[in-house]
Amino acid sequence: MAEQLIVNFEFLAHQSFASFFAGNNEEIVNHLRASAEGLDSFLIYLWGAEGLGKTHLLSASCKHAHGLKRSVFYLDLMQAKADNAGLLIGLDTYDLVCLDNIHAIAGMLNWEHELFHFFNLPRHDKQRFNRCGGLSPFAVKA
Repeated sequence: MAEQLIVNFEFLAHQSFASFFAGNNEEIVNHLRASAEGLDSFLIYLWGAEGLGKTHLLSASCKHAHGLKRSVFYLDLMQAKADNAGLLIGLDTYDLVCLDNIHAIAGMLNWEHELFHFFNLPRHDKQRFNRCGGLSPFAVKA
């Protein structure tokens, strides 16, 4: 009997690059698309006011990478609880990691420690990580 696999990401599959109106932001869309394909930036950090489409772009990145058979992990840190920071352990094995609402873990020392450790792990050139949040990993966005 086949074993059921747990899907370990929750990106919004209906959100794609095609459904995002880029306007003057075509350059970041192109960078995110290339990163999802494993061709561009090692780290892309998105920030901006609420409602500009940051979550949409992270979901589109995940959808694009998943469609290319790349391993993807998406986590909305608004769902973070003080005792589950261990979710970040092992993420360095994924081709694309998207962390949304990074400001939500500000002040949660175990999350801050695990995130710091995650970003400082040795990585291979082909691994790409995207994160979305405020002005620094542990700062609340303005």
